[in-house]
Amino acid sequence: MAVRFVLLITLGVVVSVFAWCAWFATLGPDRDQYLRQNEALFDSLPVVEGAVLLRSDEYEYSDEDGFSQPDGWTSYRQYAPPDGMTAAAAVVSFRERMNPEWRECFGDGVSAGFSRGSAFVSIGWQGPFPNNDPVEIFEIYADHDAKNSECD
Repeated sequence: MAVRFVLLITLGVVVSVFAWCAWFATLGPDRDQYLRQNEALFDSLPVVEGAVLLRSDEYEYSDEDGFSQPDGWTSYRQYAPPDGMTAAAAVVSFRERMNPEWRECFGDGVSAGFSRGSAFVSIGWQGPFPNNDPVEIFEIYADHDAKNSECD
């Protein structure tokens, strides 16, 4: 009888933990849908003709406690500028062709940030690097529903 009671209690705990985990997994935005919307945002941005995509990734972010579901994802692309163009010139070209419905929040010649509603886009360049590597890159970050942008 005691063994049966212990088994029932254990089963109840296991079912409760499973149910809690299943519920917890439904919190927060749907990752795939969120990233598709970020991709749509990238598709609406100016293109630096001839630039070569070097890397594409995304970074999740959440509130500061680190235990909650992600609040969102920032998508990131890193490019090599086209032949004959510096990364700094690529940033200038992007800024000049950015749709005027975007508000420029900051711009310092090295980087620029833009907001439109809850969306945020930033572009910046790096290089040449300290090890005398002449490689220059520029990077674009996009989030269609930024929770903590530099424009706030």
